[in-house]
Amino acid sequence: TGYDPQGRGRHGSGTLTGYTPEEVAAIPPLPAADLLAYLDEVHAALRAQLPDLTSAALAAPAPGGDGRVSAYAWIKGVLLGGFAHLGEIRALKALRERTRPAAESPRDSPGPP
Repeated sequence: TGYDPQGRGRHGSGTLTGYTPEEVAAIPPLPAADLLAYLDEVHAALRAQLPDLTSAALAAPAPGGDGRVSAYAWIKGVLLGGFAHLGEIRALKALRERTRPAAESPRDSPGPP
């Protein structure tokens, strides 16, 4: 895409937290397949590096930031944020199910006679 998020957002981390409206507008739209491929790449890189991290490496400043956040805090934040997003997705799906007409929702249909 040519888009480089480094130096933007909270602590220059490239995450959306702390983006200005102008920075958000500069993010190129990506197809779902590209976003999923990116997720897979990041996940694979994290899984490959986690087992080798020592206590000293976890306590050291996270790369790419401003030196105020440890690698441990960064990884913990990413994992907790992921779990929070999963909860949000489940809540949105539940709300959608509740607002569907009864004929559309398999959970609302009566059971066998």
